[in-house]
Amino acid sequence: MTPDRQLCFKGARQYLHSTTLFDDLLAVRGEAAGPIDFRFEHKTAHQVRYLEGDAPDTGGDAVQVASWRDARGQVRVVEREALIDCRTGYDEDGLARSFACDGNVMAIPAEVGEHSAIEAIVAGFKALLLRTVAGPGAKLAFVRIRLAAAPRLPLQVRYNRRIGEFYQGDLVSADGIIGQIFFGEWR
Repeated sequence: MTPDRQLCFKGARQYLHSTTLFDDLLAVRGEAAGPIDFRFEHKTAHQVRYLEGDAPDTGGDAVQVASWRDARGQVRVVEREALIDCRTGYDEDGLARSFACDGNVMAIPAEVGEHSAIEAIVAGFKALLLRTVAGPGAKLAFVRIRLAAAPRLPLQVRYNRRIGEFYQGDLVSADGIIGQIFFGEWR
């Protein structure tokens, strides 16, 4: 694994998107990595470094941006000094408009164009929250996702509950609940 990553901003964002990290880590770790627990902990405009397991902290005083745990162990994602200087297209709202919302359930189809499963899940849950319990003016941020395995579409994202400033959604496939997703609300 190459620890220093070169990642890009998505759309008009000026920070590294959680789905960019998730997709990159999934590619690095492999889809057969087993249960996944991914936490996004700190907004950054910096490139990142992946530190596996008990690897020495070669990031110095670097801020931890995210963490990933799977059957193979843990990866800590820390900031590097280099700033992100590239951008890829991304229309999260347009993606979410292609999903079917029914009450507290967002149905995500198998086909989402060039988007990844995690992009669809994050866009779908955010749109669901904005349409329902959080309301259209809420400032929401992805916090965590726990999955039995790498996500596969189609699936449903079902609002489950509010926990203080956080919202939990259940990810449901034809086989039942396959994981949970969490968003936080900025006030």
